[in-house]
Amino acid sequence: MRIAWHFAQNDIDAVRSIVADHRNHVIVRDRIARNLSASKPAVDRQRFWRALTMALLTTQQPSGPRSAVTRFLAGKPYELTYRRCTEISDVAAYVTDRLTTFGGIRRHGVIGSELSRNLALLDDGLWPELLERLASLRAPTTINHERSVADFLHEKMFGLGPKQSRNLLLALGLVRYEIPLDSRVGKWLRGIGFPVPVNPAALADRDYYCFALDGLQLLCAKADEYPCVVDGAVFASFDSEEWRDDLIQF
Repeated sequence: MRIAWHFAQNDIDAVRSIVADHRNHVIVRDRIARNLSASKPAVDRQRFWRALTMALLTTQQPSGPRSAVTRFLAGKPYELTYRRCTEISDVAAYVTDRLTTFGGIRRHGVIGSELSRNLALLDDGLWPELLERLASLRAPTTINHERSVADFLHEKMFGLGPKQSRNLLLALGLVRYEIPLDSRVGKWLRGIGFPVPVNPAALADRDYYCFALDGLQLLCAKADEYPCVVDGAVFASFDSEEWRDDLIQF
């Protein structure tokens, strides 16, 4: 049994239109400069850990430019660095306390537990394989290879589902095709008549997530736009010009 995707001209025009409308937004400019670069930024333990923290913090809560999550991540000094967490005997309690004290952040106990378990997993021997897989994305690669790294994160990291594993890779500037299908993208897709449901319940299943993403990737290809740029334009369409480079780069 096979399912074929067919796109009308108005579907293609919708993709081109949202990118054209937001091409000068800081998020879209960043995607073009970093994610489409021929040589993407190197990732060390510190960068990965901060992006992992972001991915867990932005699960099931607002992440706009004025949100508590964004303000916490932009804090100076940033309190959840990899170095700091390796110095703490009880990481779960420390993270939970810092998030609770800051205020406005949900799931602080869950995030504390997930970060603690991930730190133990990484320091127990996962770092070399993880960093090698991330390094393999620094040069332009294929959809299938990007997907294999996203699947690796989904399978190995506590708290990372199909969406947040891709959110992490996107924030690090490493992927062009594999993007997070979040509530903003889902709302936009429904608005242009995307033919399959794009909601959290359905997208929690990895195979369904990939099926829906396949459709969006094919639509982007028809419009001659990269999914990471389309995602940035959709994200920008929900916010004003309040985003700054230091709020979106990890």
